Amino acid sequence: MQNGSVNQLRPEESEAAQLLRARLGADEVIPRYVPGAPEGTHDFDLTIGNQVLAVEVTTSADAVARSFWDAVHNREWEEPSLSRSWGLTLTSGARVHRVKDRAPRELQVLEHSDVTRFRFGQASATRDPEAVEALRSLADLGIQNGISSEVSPSRIHIATVGDGAWGGAEGLREVVEHEASTNAGKLSRAHADERHLFIWLDWTSHRAQAAVSSILRIGVAPPVPELPTGVDTVWVAPSSMVDSDMFLWSVSPPDPWNLSD
Repeated sequence: MQNGSVNQLRPEESEAAQLLRARLGADEVIPRYVPGAPEGTHDFDLTIGNQVLAVEVTTSADAVARSFWDAVHNREWEEPSLSRSWGLTLTSGARVHRVKDRAPRELQVLEHSDVTRFRFGQASATRDPEAVEALRSLADLGIQNGISSEVSPSRIHIATVGDGAWGGAEGLREVVEHEASTNAGKLSRAHADERHLFIWLDWTSHRAQAAVSSILRIGVAPPVPELPTGVDTVWVAPSSMVDSDMFLWSVSPPDPWNLSD
């Protein structure tokens, strides 16, 4: 990269630039969305000889799930009102602060009824009406299940998100078309020979995750997307995809996907 350019790019942009530079054999990386640049400027240019490639970097993520995990991060706390420690599994739409405020008193009711675990949708072993009502309240908070232990001091630990959406390889086309439509404006204004969109696939992007699984494990080829004017090539790579290896795929319609790593 040019001297000083690394500091002008965000980490995800810098990493994308390094991947593309290595793959394409680019000569320089020139940041474009720098202080003083017009709003809506793309992130950087790559130069290959006399050719200029404009690049915009984005991330495909489920905003609700990402917000949830940002809130959950390091959310394990001591709860002296309880006699046992509890691990709780939340749905992605659950409000962590509501769980922290309201779950302890419902868990106290379960402890008094000797309930040590529960799962939403399964019949409870208790017939205590107060415990049954506590279970309903916990479900209303978005708690999928809970399990307790005798670990001391008593704590509440937020475990994993309990839901997800799954599909096939066509999910990658849907993600690409959505992100390309969203970012075409920036790239269409770029003065360049080619315009490229780089998409990081976040693990919360369930459609992308399912598509990657189909492609890597089953060998299903993803459909070629329809790209809007202003986007010539799309690159995709995992930011933290679950159970997948690192890859860098590209597509320049109407040509098929290049799935070489």
